Amino acid sequence: MRIARLSISGFRGVLHPLHLDFPTGFVVLSGRNGAGKSSVCDAIEFTLTGTITKYARESEKGEDVADYLWWRGNSPAAERYVTLTLTNDAGREWTINRRPEGTDDTALKDLQAHVCLQAIDPTKGFRDVCTTSIIRDEMITQLSVDLAETDRFAFVRAAVGSASFSATEKKLKDVSEVAQKRSAQATREYDIARNRVRDLLAEISRLRSETSENKDVQSSEVFLRSLTERPVADTNAVLAEARKLATDARLKIDAANRYLDKLQAHQTIMEQEKIAELAQRQQALTESISRLRLTVAGEQAQLSQLGQTIALQGNNRSGELSPLAQLHVHGSSTGLIDGRCPLCGSSISEEDFRTHLAEIDRTLQGSAALAAQLESQRISLQADARRHSAELTEALLQVDQISATVRSLEQQSTRLREEAEALSFTGSVSAEEVRAWLEGNRRKLSQIDRSIVVLESSRLLNRVSEVEEDLAAMQRVAVDAERQLESMKAAERRVKDASATLKRVASEQIDERLASISPLLSELYVRLRPHIDWPQINYLIRGDVRRFLSLRVGEGEGHNLRFMFSSGQRRAVGLAFLLSICLSRPWCALRSVLLDDPVQHIDDYRALHLVEALAAVRQSGFQVICSVQDQELGALLARRLRSTSDSPGTLIELQYTSGSGVRLERTAPINPFAFEILRSA
Repeated sequence: MRIARLSISGFRGVLHPLHLDFPTGFVVLSGRNGAGKSSVCDAIEFTLTGTITKYARESEKGEDVADYLWWRGNSPAAERYVTLTLTNDAGREWTINRRPEGTDDTALKDLQAHVCLQAIDPTKGFRDVCTTSIIRDEMITQLSVDLAETDRFAFVRAAVGSASFSATEKKLKDVSEVAQKRSAQATREYDIARNRVRDLLAEISRLRSETSENKDVQSSEVFLRSLTERPVADTNAVLAEARKLATDARLKIDAANRYLDKLQAHQTIMEQEKIAELAQRQQALTESISRLRLTVAGEQAQLSQLGQTIALQGNNRSGELSPLAQLHVHGSSTGLIDGRCPLCGSSISEEDFRTHLAEIDRTLQGSAALAAQLESQRISLQADARRHSAELTEALLQVDQISATVRSLEQQSTRLREEAEALSFTGSVSAEEVRAWLEGNRRKLSQIDRSIVVLESSRLLNRVSEVEEDLAAMQRVAVDAERQLESMKAAERRVKDASATLKRVASEQIDERLASISPLLSELYVRLRPHIDWPQINYLIRGDVRRFLSLRVGEGEGHNLRFMFSSGQRRAVGLAFLLSICLSRPWCALRSVLLDDPVQHIDDYRALHLVEALAAVRQSGFQVICSVQDQELGALLARRLRSTSDSPGTLIELQYTSGSGVRLERTAPINPFAFEILRSA
């Protein structure tokens, strides 16, 4: 089965309908980056699986690939669909059409039944088909060299397939679950039977002991009758009333024990907290709070008055003293000018002039000293106000804490009084009174229990024979349960053995199929020549429960090429690995291999080797669909893949136009090589 046709419209980078025919031989797609080559592979995978694997685990800002499957350009798409047609060697065709609203599941299941052979069907159907048939540039190393060893084994196992033991495994699992459930049920039944036998033996021993020890039946019955509040007719009624009294007494004793524990704990806390001292301290703190509030209020009033005085002094200094200071500075620096004042121009002596300046200076210094004194008073008063405010806050906090403690103790005392009333205690109850009450009621309960046992002893002999009969019957049940348990355990062991055998056979089959891949992997590795010093490759499998598969180079266990090869060399190894997987799928009827730009990051030397390897793949009967950027490399591929009359090939060039998306630039059928050309020449 091969890919025959693909029609795309409104999908990914394709706006207008794009129709591509795929001959049975090969198709070479060429075009620059963004020309739509990857959209072709995306369309094929999306048609079969409904998603695109390379984006399956990626999301950003709440979006994922599902939001970008269909055309999102400015111009809306007239139609949105992807249609894929596959054909087999007999010419029968299967067509799958997928639109945004969904696809025909019946047609998809019918196609999968023909692509994935039912005898060895892989676990994930078309997902495994696409993962092993479509070799993408960005996934080459991710699905081969860079895979963890366990993931690589799982990938290869799913790719090469194994005999379908799924139905058998499911049946074994179902049988195992049933066997486990029945075994657990048998274990429970056996335990119940053995416990019942033990209880019956203990009861027989107790009954015989009580029968031999208790003889005073009449006095016990009189005592029990005296406890009942209403007259009773027979011994059974007396026993019923006595058992009820005993139960009520036990409940009340248990409640009293709990009450005693709480009462003792409360008394201990009361002693530790010293309630009287707390009250005195609270009173002292309350008085201190009143004094501190008055003090703080007075300090705040003083601060306010002092602030007003300082402000007034500052206004006076700025209004009167500032000009005076300027006159002093000017007069001091200038002095008399020809015996006259430099300010007013009046005639004055030098001595009088200096005397006036000194008076001005004394006035200025006195004002500054007064301002400094007032500021010092304000700072001191602010410090006292802050200290007293802090003391007030601390006192309020302590009062709140003491009040909370007192309230808690009062609430607990109230609850204890309510419990005491429920237990029929009145007034203030001490721990000694409760202990005395408990001692008296325990003695009374003990006497009731002894009287009940004595009264029942008159009927114990009949009860012994009944219990012995029950014991014999239960012993037979226990024997049957033991036999059933052994049978279930044996069945469970057989199921486990069968499951282990099935897993071993499946693992051996996987190992055999991996061994069949090894020559093909080695051949492709040699053709691609990733490393000049390591011409051979092999694989190593280890592990029993968890299986590990590593790729190695060198003798013996060799070296891990993942850490030795460059990125380009690892890509070459990855191509050899993935091609060998694709060519070795016994469960897959699709004979097509798709390579999306496989020569990225590979030098020209290894690109030519890849061309030769694909030519060999082509000769094995596989349809090769390969996309490249370079037109010359595309032309080389078209020549080397060799078109024949019964298996032709074609070269397709794609272009991308802004606003219009991907379009078909050119389709060039590749003519078969003319074998008679030299003879005719």
